[in-house]
Amino acid sequence: HGSEDILYAQDESYNYNTLFAPFASAKCNGKAKLFFINASQGNQWDVGNEICTDACDIPLYVPKGDDFLVALSSVPEFTTMSHQERGSFFMQALIESLRNNESNDDILTVLTNVKKRIAAELSANYGNVLEYKGECVLRETRKQMPIFFSTLRQQVYV
Repeated sequence: HGSEDILYAQDESYNYNTLFAPFASAKCNGKAKLFFINASQGNQWDVGNEICTDACDIPLYVPKGDDFLVALSSVPEFTTMSHQERGSFFMQALIESLRNNESNDDILTVLTNVKKRIAAELSANYGNVLEYKGECVLRETRKQMPIFFSTLRQQVYV
């Protein structure tokens, strides 16, 4: 669980910078630091837009240091959805994309494809029944959009 810039553990909360600090470039110089965070960044539900656009005014907070990649399961202020039995849709798409990466794409390409999959496959039909890969999971219109930001100086292949 989480909120904007904060992760909640069972007994306390952590600021993202607390998580990233031990991996700062002076301590892990020249090493790629990859973080995949599956936590809500707020309590709002994304009900989606009828018009698709690439223009997005979301503030990104990049940690100090180089060679960081942070992938979050939702954009700031919005919640993350999961299946009751199979868990997070974001993690399902990420794991499947990493396992099926037959063209040996770099991590940024893989994550872009994950975002595209979540946007396309986790969508509402006209009957207000949410479907993921053809399976009914919710009775309301809800969307989810992962986000990532990177200070990687080189491509990282997976």
